[in-house]
Amino acid sequence: MTRLSQSPPQEPVLIFLPVGAGDVIAARLAEHGYRSTVISSIADVASALSTQAHCLAITTRPDIDIVRNIRSIPVVNLEVFFHSSPSRDGLMKSSKQFDSKAFLARIRALTEPRPARTEMIVSPAGDGLALKVTTKRSKPFKSLLEGLAPKCAKT
Repeated sequence: MTRLSQSPPQEPVLIFLPVGAGDVIAARLAEHGYRSTVISSIADVASALSTQAHCLAITTRPDIDIVRNIRSIPVVNLEVFFHSSPSRDGLMKSSKQFDSKAFLARIRALTEPRPARTEMIVSPAGDGLALKVTTKRSKPFKSLLEGLAPKCAKT
């Protein structure tokens, strides 16, 4: 079962979660301008990843290997954004809070291109010449996957 959020065509984020949870995450991403595809079966995830149209995947710990065995793509483990919160008496609650700010920051870090930086390099010969050089900023993990996945785009 596949659902696509309503946005102009761009590379969507693949959400591999049970339908209800996937729809909640897709809605949160849509609020911030990201397209997404919600998939809940292994057959559908294999089909979606074979198209190479997705720039990253969101899933839970048990399914990370399934995604990575199908295609080398950045994967966000949704579970790391759920935290126990202390109650007024200082005891930890059994329910967990979703850290949407950190989640969206992670998605943004994996999807938005980083700006280039410009440096002035003075000639070592001392002749007063200078070169303006533009270099790309280093990208941590994402640079290892450069070229393997299309860039995600916001709407």
